[in-house]
Amino acid sequence: MDEVARDVGNRVPKFRLGQPVVDYFGRRGVVHTVYANFASVLNSFTVPENWYEMQRPPPKTSKKGFWYAVVLDRGDVLVGEDDLKESLP
Repeated sequence: MDEVARDVGNRVPKFRLGQPVVDYFGRRGVVHTVYANFASVLNSFTVPENWYEMQRPPPKTSKKGFWYAVVLDRGDVLVGEDDLKESLP
């Protein structure tokens, strides 16, 4: 899970590895991995192909956006860029 998004044209991830973030449920964590798009997630993360469609509430981030593996106190979660906020100290 240590792969970093590459070859994404002139798009730049909003969050960097190790950065503290807050997800849409208010849970705090740290960015562990950056994925260039949802296809990259399917290639390297253990989620079913219909994971995106099963999410409630639905992700704000499109399948073409950046996705992040975020480490919480109870393990990793997958969160789209538009569903994350920077965690302030």
